[in-house]
Formats: sequence, structure tokens, C-alpha cells
Amino acid sequence: QGAQGLFSAGMQVAAMATQKLSEQLPPADGSGSALEQLQRRAAQAEQERDTIKKKASEFVAAKKAEWASQVAAKDARIAALEAELKQQVAGRDARIAALEARVAELEAAAPSAP
Repeated sequence: QGAQGLFSAGMQVAAMATQKLSEQLPPADGSGSALEQLQRRAAQAEQERDTIKKKASEFVAAKKAEWASQVAAKDARIAALEAELKQQVAGRDARIAALEARVAELEAAAPSAP
């Protein structure tokens, strides 16, 4: 899903860059050579490419940070649940031990059957 979002964002930026590029280029009316126009277009395309790379890197970094935060939150929740479970088990063990001691006490106090 993150990769799809990154691809979609890249495609949007590329579409905007193409539109901007076509708006910025002067019509070919013979005032500039075709080579100069191509050089200008290449320079603009490289600049847009660099912008797209930068935005993609920022997006990936933001998603990595978000995922790391989510994982840390889940890990903390798991640790808390494990601690709670251990505490409950220890409480149950103590209760079982107390009940077993009481049973032994009652068995010792009860008259023996012949």
C-alpha cells in the first residue's frame, strides 16, 4: 500500500511537471534553435526529476518513521499484556498453593478412617 501511494504520488508529480514544462516552453517560432529548446527542456526535466526523487525520499522516510512508531507502540502493548498475564498467573499460583495448604490442613485435622 505504501509503495502504491508512493508510485501514485510520483505519477502526479510527473504529470504536473509535464504540464508545467509545456506551459513554460515558448512556442517554436524560430526565435531559438531547436537545440536550445531541447537543452532547456532537458534541464527542466532533470530539475523535476530531482524534485520527484526528493519528495519520494521524504515520503519513504515519513512512512518508515510512522511504521517504526506503530511497531514500538505495539511492542509496548505486548510487553504490558505479558506483564499483566505473568501477574495473573502468579496470583493464581499463590491461590492454588493456599488452597492446597488448606486441603492438607483439613486432611490432617480430619479423623482417620479405620
